Amino acid sequence: MDKEGHNKDKSFVGLDKIRVQHAQQVAKFQEWADCGRWSDFPRNHFDWWAFPIDLPSTNYGLAYSLGRADAAQLLADPSFLPLYRKGTFFPKSCVELIALSWGWDIERQQPVTNPGKQQQWGRHDIRLRKVGQSLLLFGQSDLHASLDRFVAHLEKDEGFSFDTASTAIRGDWPFTAGRGAAA
Repeated sequence: MDKEGHNKDKSFVGLDKIRVQHAQQVAKFQEWADCGRWSDFPRNHFDWWAFPIDLPSTNYGLAYSLGRADAAQLLADPSFLPLYRKGTFFPKSCVELIALSWGWDIERQQPVTNPGKQQQWGRHDIRLRKVGQSLLLFGQSDLHASLDRFVAHLEKDEGFSFDTASTAIRGDWPFTAGRGAAA
């Protein structure tokens, strides 16, 4: 990232490509949700463009990483934020749909009432970490707080333990809850 907060790496795909891939992914998310195909969420790969973060990835390096200025540009784009945060073009947004796939109602900050088959937490700690980091990068503190509550729910009510000290998590766990193994 340069000092202004832009990704200037030669591998960076650019904001236009991220916008397009993000919109296409939200359309897929909505289709999967509409058809009750919740198992499609965990078995597909989309984190990089659906939930961009400011860190390199193992698979793509800096190709989909955003600097703070890049994130600000996307936030200023009237077509990006409604897809990312609040459904306007589709009934639900990217963040709402991933949370629903985990059985979490992000707006009500509680488990989904009467979840569909396979609409449950799939034990994808890394994906959850990336979604949390992306929400922080885009300044979506209310949605981040809801996911923090989700993590606490998984620990307290579901007995799930997050290994935040693992190499996969690498200490950048973006939630207050779920720090048991790293504490």
